[in-house]
Amino acid sequence: MEVNLFYEETLNKVGGEHPSEASRTQCWALVTKLLRTVFKATHAARNFATEAGGANMDPLQTNGYFF
Repeated sequence: MEVNLFYEETLNKVGGEHPSEASRTQCWALVTKLLRTVFKATHAARNFATEAGGANMDPLQTNGYFF
């Protein structure tokens, strides 16, 4: 829902009241690229946090990595 709302807002700013098909395509490409970037960053942080907890590591330090 938030992605669709962001797409619609971006499209209205770029294409005006009656956006062209090219504007729609470019806006959707931008939105999906931004979404992929968020997913990649989240994945990288999650991998780092998952590997942070070791047998020799202090539990408080492990929790710090997750945050």
